[in-house]
Amino acid sequence: MHSVQTVYGKVAGSPHPLDENVYRFLGIPYAAAPVGDLYLQAPAPHPGWDGVRDCTALPPTPQKRPYSTDAILIDPSIAGDEILNLNIFTPKNARNLPVLVWIHGGGFKSGVAASPITDGRKFAARGVVVVSISYRLGFEGFGWLKDAVPNRGFLDQQAALKWVRENISAFGGDPSRVTIAGQSAGGGSVLAHLTAPSSQAFFDRAISESGVLPPMSEAMAQDRTKLVTDYLGVEPTIAGITSAKDRLVEAEIEAERRIYEQWPGAAQFVAARLAGKPMSDLPFTPWQEETVLPYTIDEGVDRGVGADKPLLLTVTSEEFTDILAPMASELNPLNATDVLVEGGLEDARNYLREHPRANTTSLIMGQLVSDAIFVWPAQSILQRRKETGAAHTALYLFDWCPALDDPSVDQVQQWSRHCIDMAFAFDLLEEPMATPLVGTTPRQNLADDFHGQWLAFIKGKDVPGTSD
Repeated sequence: MHSVQTVYGKVAGSPHPLDENVYRFLGIPYAAAPVGDLYLQAPAPHPGWDGVRDCTALPPTPQKRPYSTDAILIDPSIAGDEILNLNIFTPKNARNLPVLVWIHGGGFKSGVAASPITDGRKFAARGVVVVSISYRLGFEGFGWLKDAVPNRGFLDQQAALKWVRENISAFGGDPSRVTIAGQSAGGGSVLAHLTAPSSQAFFDRAISESGVLPPMSEAMAQDRTKLVTDYLGVEPTIAGITSAKDRLVEAEIEAERRIYEQWPGAAQFVAARLAGKPMSDLPFTPWQEETVLPYTIDEGVDRGVGADKPLLLTVTSEEFTDILAPMASELNPLNATDVLVEGGLEDARNYLREHPRANTTSLIMGQLVSDAIFVWPAQSILQRRKETGAAHTALYLFDWCPALDDPSVDQVQQWSRHCIDMAFAFDLLEEPMATPLVGTTPRQNLADDFHGQWLAFIKGKDVPGTSD
């Protein structure tokens, strides 16, 4: 084992089982366990430990929710109190290397930091120290309460970034060259940090991969809390939630079910997406309030927050094209052009021509979700940063899927969908978890290019990409 001194104590890692030239440290605490008096509080400094802490096994996870049976990416939930932890992948004899801090996705309700599909060994082997961080999820991380600090999960991320600034040099990283990156909820977190004044000291570059756009309004956050507290029969306070925390996950799932039931109708759904309203089915996300997240993403960009930091944006071309497939029997009898026009998309016929693969009403509405939630906001950020004179900003559109090479593949592989690009970014096409998304014969040359562009960006280069 290989030991390193941190601010809280000494930790021991081990050679990566798939690359002996990379050391792996799993589950290093960056804050105290959020239990007891610290439950639903801001992250607190860890009390530290004596001796050498073994960091060679997968750590406890904030993720507690059961998965649906049709989930594509399934990471294990591991019980334990020390959920505010991080993992480090660093090459042997590392010194003053650029640092990548990875913030996992999962809709702010699931996902883990130590996922096989975002293992950091390939980046580490090519001269980058990789840190993947956990943070509180669901209601515990983002639920509104009368007497609790807001956005606890976001504060966890800030605490982890602060830990990296203070400790990463001991692992061979350069604390002055930190890139934060994340996918989906993690990508949205990156955009939130980019536009949060209180996060500016913690990083130098940013990559948002399929980033959703938090924060939601405080009023919406309060409405979501009411769904939970009404189900539990408690007040929206720390004491109320603590008294019923054994049923909290059950209440979150019920709240999400009730949110899903609020289907407005096809045309109204289209109108909401065109109006820029977020998909409201993420029950608990970062929410706007004056102390930590005072601005929306667009407001922060327009005010120049984070303008000094280079930004790489990536989206896939068909993020959620099949998201409404379960409603196909209800939606497909409707005329797609009529639905789009009634919802306010005047150039509906041209939109349909631009997306020939989305050839049913449910698919074209899903394509609109992909564009309105991911593609168009990324293009807007790119343009806004250009207009305000911000640092280098690039946008990549990932549009490959297995069906382009083999039309006979199963339904999951028919689309350049949400999450498909993760294995390409980390150059882990061989990872079994990636196979349901990338198929059995993915294009390694595409991974070489995509991973290579990320690598160049992390190392300080301005990468090519859409610039207008």
